[in-house]
Amino acid sequence: MKYSKLTAFAAALALLGGQPVSQTVISMPAAAVSDAESIAGSVTLKIGESVVPQQTSGSETPSWTSDDPKIASVSAAGEITGVSEGTTYINAIFSSGIQKFKVTVIKKNDADEDKETVTDLGTVQLDNSRAVVSAKLNNAPDGTPVWSSSDTKVASVDQEGTITAVGSGECIVTAVIGKNKYVLKVVSTFRPEDAVTEKQKFTLGKIELSDDKPSVTADLGLGEGVEITWSSSDDKIATVDKNGRITAHSAGSCKITAETENAVYVADLESSYTGSPDVTEKVIGSVKLTQDVPDKKLNLTITDFTGVKWSSTDEKVAVPDGSGRIIAVGSGSCQIRFIKDSVTYIVNVESEFRPASELKETDCSGTIIGLGNKMELSGGSSEVLEWESLNEDVAVVSDKGVVTSKSEGIAVIKAHYADYSSAIAVQVKIVPLPGDADCDAKVKMNDAVLIMQSMSNPDRYTLEGQAEKNADCYGKNDGITPNDALAVQKYLLNIYKSLPVEE
Repeated sequence: MKYSKLTAFAAALALLGGQPVSQTVISMPAAAVSDAESIAGSVTLKIGESVVPQQTSGSETPSWTSDDPKIASVSAAGEITGVSEGTTYINAIFSSGIQKFKVTVIKKNDADEDKETVTDLGTVQLDNSRAVVSAKLNNAPDGTPVWSSSDTKVASVDQEGTITAVGSGECIVTAVIGKNKYVLKVVSTFRPEDAVTEKQKFTLGKIELSDDKPSVTADLGLGEGVEITWSSSDDKIATVDKNGRITAHSAGSCKITAETENAVYVADLESSYTGSPDVTEKVIGSVKLTQDVPDKKLNLTITDFTGVKWSSTDEKVAVPDGSGRIIAVGSGSCQIRFIKDSVTYIVNVESEFRPASELKETDCSGTIIGLGNKMELSGGSSEVLEWESLNEDVAVVSDKGVVTSKSEGIAVIKAHYADYSSAIAVQVKIVPLPGDADCDAKVKMNDAVLIMQSMSNPDRYTLEGQAEKNADCYGKNDGITPNDALAVQKYLLNIYKSLPVEE
């Protein structure tokens, strides 16, 4: 299993929505007590553009929601981004009410699409001691760059961005991705006549040594009379003699190199040698688990786990699932052990994973405001085999990756793939909003009904905590009464301009 793949998919597991291309700033006054919901302003954005409302008065930090994230999304910090054409509203939720921003999203101008951007990457010096460099395009847009050189007699460039000196002089190396051009000036003092001919390189593949096979002789098939110089990158793990015989001395990894006059041959050696043919315990590798990738499947040659006994030296750190997958439970170090054919195999585990009870708001990748509201997650381009919430009392997740909030707190959501799982933390917030008895961050007729039900059938419909505080929206701290339900209805009919009503 390649770990680069793990990182890619961990990054792919994120909130759906547009990514900001450019950023502007608008002003946002604090919510007024007498105005529970008002239009704070309007803005027109092009697709991909962003705007950040700045509060001009008051000190309360609002919570943010979008009426239609498919048109315009909003981050927890209030950054609004145009996603597709249309008009929607962004809500700033204060304890005293809601302020709305009208957001109109339009297409980019044709001139914007056709405009070419040029980025100067600077200058690179090449000479005989440094004849090859690799150019990197940081923060480039998606797409495959097309590389070219203005003078291939000075320097050439391949389509991977590798620049090779050919002669002396100056030239410009260019990479083009759509309307984005990147230019790099090359100054070369390279002299071909002084260059040392580079030897051809060949990969021999993988060599495995063990207690059962502690030694092997490598044969390059070059025939007699060819002088070969053999070497090992780590003699503590394995040595190689002048005849190509490789001998293991301990467990580990190293490289075996064979060099001739014109070529270099390299083999990757993996040794599980312990020094005893009667060994009963073998360390077969290590696994690192993180917050983003909390479990992985071991790369084992064993396919039949019948009768295999699994165990963990610390189940508060990691546990096995019985099929070769190691699952993080908390942070720390432990060993996962399994017994097969009277041999105990050991995997060393390092875990950085923390459960939801140890996470803070800053550890969360997304926020759901209110109960019963939803957030859509994406598993990236790879097939997601299963979604799982580790904290279903806070939030549940469907087989399509849709997270639904249930109670205030933090939930860890996993997307299970074939060989590993990717995870993010999602926070559920209940905001103080007078009249919002069901705590879904909206005041509607359902809240009036729930207030009446809590009085007529308190054993079934109970309002506690913030729900009780939100429901008490008429009178001053007089508890929940029918007047509270009536106040919600009058607010929805615009008879009351704001809640709470203190009469």
